[in-house]
Amino acid sequence: MIARLLLLLSLPILVAGCPTLASPADRARAALEALSREGVELPLSGGRSIQIPIGRIEATAVDTGARERSSFEAFGQLSIAGRVGEIPFSYVGNERFQVVCTTSCKVDGALAPRLVAVIEALLARRAALDARDPAAVAALAADGLRGSSPDEISTAAERAVAAWFIRVEGNEAIVGEAGPDGGQKRLTLVGADGAWRFAAGLP
Repeated sequence: MIARLLLLLSLPILVAGCPTLASPADRARAALEALSREGVELPLSGGRSIQIPIGRIEATAVDTGARERSSFEAFGQLSIAGRVGEIPFSYVGNERFQVVCTTSCKVDGALAPRLVAVIEALLARRAALDARDPAAVAALAADGLRGSSPDEISTAAERAVAAWFIRVEGNEAIVGEAGPDGGQKRLTLVGADGAWRFAAGLP
């Protein structure tokens, strides 16, 4: 009886420590928690990166897809807070990522490709505005969005960015771009051909 009781008490520990005993969703959560405990750097173009401090990745929902022997695809809604250069951001969105399990489970490859793509679009917008380049601004617009005048571009360029609040749902990203005064400009982006284009808020 005592031996059976000890075995039952030890089962949660065994499941937590052994990937083969945990469900795929639990293994995916464990991989995200391990990554969150370390802090993450996500590379961007031009040598820049997204910095995610320790403890700033959370999964509000996780599911799994195709599985191989030691790896599988996971997807879920992630909540991430971090910084790009001097600009802090918060993010909520659905992401797909790969998980590899041996003696423990870890995220293999890109953690949040949709977040990275939206950040790249936001940085490209800032670069085009800073250059006062109407053609570069127009290249970021979704189909049907009217062009911007030089005065509009200059006014937008002079407005500093204090923070981004990003939410991605389906094929649409909503961004609240906060200024130093606390006011926000609403930007809307849509996914097209593997990239994000501005449907509203440009410049």
